[in-house]
Amino acid sequence: MSLYLSLLALYAVGLPVTGPFKVEHSIQQVIESQPGRTVSFEVWRPVGGRGPFPLLLFSPGYGNKPSQYLSQLEDLASHGYVVAGLDHPSIVTAAFEPLAALWAQDILAVKREILESPLREFVDGRRVGTFGHSLGGRAAAGACLLDATILACLNQDGGDDDFQRRRPYWPLDRRAIAGTFAMLDWFDPGISVEDLRAMSKTREQYAASRLEPTPSALNAYRAAQRGALRITILTPGMRHTAFTDDVWSGASTSEQRTRFADYLLQVRAITRQFFESALNGTGRNSLCSEPVKDTLTQCFTPEAQAAPR
Repeated sequence: MSLYLSLLALYAVGLPVTGPFKVEHSIQQVIESQPGRTVSFEVWRPVGGRGPFPLLLFSPGYGNKPSQYLSQLEDLASHGYVVAGLDHPSIVTAAFEPLAALWAQDILAVKREILESPLREFVDGRRVGTFGHSLGGRAAAGACLLDATILACLNQDGGDDDFQRRRPYWPLDRRAIAGTFAMLDWFDPGISVEDLRAMSKTREQYAASRLEPTPSALNAYRAAQRGALRITILTPGMRHTAFTDDVWSGASTSEQRTRFADYLLQVRAITRQFFESALNGTGRNSLCSEPVKDTLTQCFTPEAQAAPR
């Protein structure tokens, strides 16, 4: 790690947490994910309260570090989650699909390590979820495909797929997500309120007409055995990097800082609501019945429960 990145990690700070618990942060640990491959991770956990707590495994975007997502990781811990953030080994590649599969193995290795370590006394091994941003979101989905004990899987804006298929994750042969899956992304219509009014459409109605899933994407959503969601943020000006703390902490004006803070608040509220519902064991997600303001939420019934065509 360069001196610049070391200092950045040392002084990184996220938005204030909103949960009732104080947060304890453990130092980075290094384990062997596979023979000859090491991965490091750090843990944020709630202090106080009655555990054990659900475990969330987080994978950052390609080239990113967990310290760039403190607004999310610390806040989840303050609401009663043990959160492990991974730092994957750097690999230069032009093929992201196999790299996501490799990262998925990293996630599962960290899960095993935590459940076999002294941290297990704080963790409810029956309530485990994964999430990640960008390529990390694809890796999180891969971990869910490989491990049927993971009940909740969230892909934050990891849309790197074939343009024609636009699947929310890369499928694996003879594997299905046993829990609940969600894709959290964004769409800026790029048209004015006046244009929407002229079309007699709301922003949500216009977005729905543009975001209908392809047959391949629909199959991927319906393959999740406890149901799936696609939550699309429609707030104007949203961007891929706004899932991190980078654009908020690097804003040059107070107006920009406020705007990017609002994006982060929206992302982490949706993320928390998804896990609160998906890890309760019912598979019924409250985001389907109570969509978040300024979002389009599409909910998909598992193929086995879908009505005959």
